[in-house]
Amino acid sequence: MAQAPLGLLMPHPPAIIEGIGHDERQIASRTVEACEQASAIVDAFAPDTVILITPHGPVFNDAVAIMATPTLAGDFSRFGVPSVRLSVPVDLALARAIIRQAQAENLPMISIDATQAQQYRIRPQLDHGALVPLWFIQKPKAPPRPIIHLTYGMLPGRTLFRIGQAIRKAAEHIGRRVVFVASGDLSHKLAASGPYGFDPAGPPFDHQVVEALTGDWGEGSHHLAELFHLPAKQLTHAAECGLRSIQTLIGFLDGDAVIGECLSYEGPFGVGYAVMVMRTASGREPRTSLLPLIEQDAGTAHADRKPEAHPYVLLARKSLETYLRKGERLKNQGDLPVSLFADPKACFVSIKKHGSLRGCIGTLEPATANLAQEIIANALSAGLRDPRFPPVAESELDDLSFSVDVLSVPEPADRSKLDPEKFGVIVRHGRRSGVLLPDLEGVDTVERQLSIALQKAGIRPDEPFTIERFTVDRYQEKES
Repeated sequence: MAQAPLGLLMPHPPAIIEGIGHDERQIASRTVEACEQASAIVDAFAPDTVILITPHGPVFNDAVAIMATPTLAGDFSRFGVPSVRLSVPVDLALARAIIRQAQAENLPMISIDATQAQQYRIRPQLDHGALVPLWFIQKPKAPPRPIIHLTYGMLPGRTLFRIGQAIRKAAEHIGRRVVFVASGDLSHKLAASGPYGFDPAGPPFDHQVVEALTGDWGEGSHHLAELFHLPAKQLTHAAECGLRSIQTLIGFLDGDAVIGECLSYEGPFGVGYAVMVMRTASGREPRTSLLPLIEQDAGTAHADRKPEAHPYVLLARKSLETYLRKGERLKNQGDLPVSLFADPKACFVSIKKHGSLRGCIGTLEPATANLAQEIIANALSAGLRDPRFPPVAESELDDLSFSVDVLSVPEPADRSKLDPEKFGVIVRHGRRSGVLLPDLEGVDTVERQLSIALQKAGIRPDEPFTIERFTVDRYQEKES
């Protein structure tokens, strides 16, 4: 029987590192002491590998990133102390196993090796979200344990949960004894005197998270499931960065008879810092998977899909179904709306499976004679030629949901004219360009929107780039 892993939730304020924080470290002394206690627990557990997921590595909108370089190093030069640094080996065998498992389950994950890092203009390094927990766990003077470095994507919680499950399967498959560290701060809106101000949503959010993770996870299953159904508006007001890490951790520990213990919680600078340990209780029966509860309100049943789907969406679905079932391209139907043939228009077709992205391809300028042909072509490309995913199989069709975004003509803009809820964005530098659609889950600030678009384009933030904005008319099925 595989050894049950250990789970940790740890914050990442650089001020709690000796040599960086001075008075701040003393103010957050409870967090420092709890991190030291967590380190001792890891030492006693003696893992082969430390798996860590952070909010501050290379964030992709539609995939979890896993570093696949032999070593990773980082320092705190961003915080004025370049001499405080850490270098650790990467468990490449486990990284490859995780990628294989994700691919087998059609889960969105991208491996960042030297080639991909160059393509995306990413420096393979330890970000501060990884450095702070690892500083305590790895103890810089001791031989460092191999790590797996993950950065969560802006994905639905249930997708991150399933990715956590897949990571666990991969670790068990190759016999790794692992500790999973979810790096993340809680609300940044706890105090008017803090750098981010106060919001009434902040304290209740922190209380809900800590309470849900504390105690017997079997008895508290409904509290855990509620962490996957929190309204986006509440999360925006709470200004948290740790929930997606936590959702992945919950998936990783799914099925275990977990007892969660809060070693400390405080908000000394108006930011919530929780240090928690999740152990598997000895002699306890495994608990039922949490996934059905998570999916209960997620609209996962194909039978519940709205029959009155918009003709644009039905055309996208019919395009892919016709190709997969008959091996031929869909010919235009006579009963389609006239608007589909009036003018050429650009569009994106997105496909989801159980709430997770399964493919998304589009055009910024019309490439065909009319919108009908544009939708037909982009639906085929989204289902068969998105390089992030294997081609859709006929057996998956009933589990898919489609959406069509019809684009306005892009117009020049600057940061002051952007609104990620209303406008999509295009960034360009030379021949490189990146695009992000509007109104995406988790993309709630202009800086976040631009950061993701630049990353997709492989444009560094310090390079000059132009900005264009556009609106979309979105037509979508209920997610399956």
